[in-house]
Amino acid sequence: MKQHKAQIGIAGFLMAMAIFSGLLIILISTWNLYLTRFETTAALKEMQLKASQVTDILIQTQGYPPDWEDSPSTMLLIGLAASDHNLSRQKLEALPNISYTSFKNSLTLFSYDLFLDIAYLDGTSILTYGKPFNGTLSVQSSRIVTYDGKTASLRGLLWH
Repeated sequence: MKQHKAQIGIAGFLMAMAIFSGLLIILISTWNLYLTRFETTAALKEMQLKASQVTDILIQTQGYPPDWEDSPSTMLLIGLAASDHNLSRQKLEALPNISYTSFKNSLTLFSYDLFLDIAYLDGTSILTYGKPFNGTLSVQSSRIVTYDGKTASLRGLLWH
């Protein structure tokens, strides 16, 4: 009796290649999806940190120089506080006189944009400033403040 050696035919080879290619495509697609989600999560975490830092600066500091509202062109760092968590009427009135570019540069926002909404807790608007959302990713940072002896909120929407 004659014994046959194992042989792979062309059909078997093509089938194995098709299965391998399919598995490779699934692996690459899954990896790309994972990387995209990881990058988005990292970007959101970085943005949340920046948004928190910016809103803290705005509500906890007077800015530099501390009296920048008297001469807005001298402002190097914007701050809206008369004291910690207590917003200054003069600084809020001077804010619209600051160019958005100067505002953004003073807070080192670079590739981000910011929209501020300051309102009393009943919803009555005090001030809005900045660029409304027109991007792909955004995060919000809210802080409770005092303005004219009343409780208010400062909401910053950081986006790009």
